[in-house]
Amino acid sequence: MKESRSSNDTVNMEELNKIELLKQVKRVDAPPFLRTRIDARIQQAAEDSLSNGWVWSFAATVALLIVVNSMVFLSGTEDVSTADSGAYTVTQGMGINVSNQLYND
Repeated sequence: MKESRSSNDTVNMEELNKIELLKQVKRVDAPPFLRTRIDARIQQAAEDSLSNGWVWSFAATVALLIVVNSMVFLSGTEDVSTADSGAYTVTQGMGINVSNQLYND
């Protein structure tokens, strides 16, 4: 029991020493022109951003690409029967089974 009490006392003393050291810390003045440098970086970041014209141009280009892709996709989905396709003729000529069934029942 005494060992735990002495270890608690040691921990408390260490904490008190740290607190005393922290009480001695004093305020430090900021370097001169720090605010000016911060304001300059904020201003530079605002100037480096994209203008509204570029944003609208990008959005219009993306929309146009989506429309063109959908038109190509929809025009390419015509009803094509497998009997008329060249691939079906080649597989029949080679004697390959075109069924998706894996096992014969």
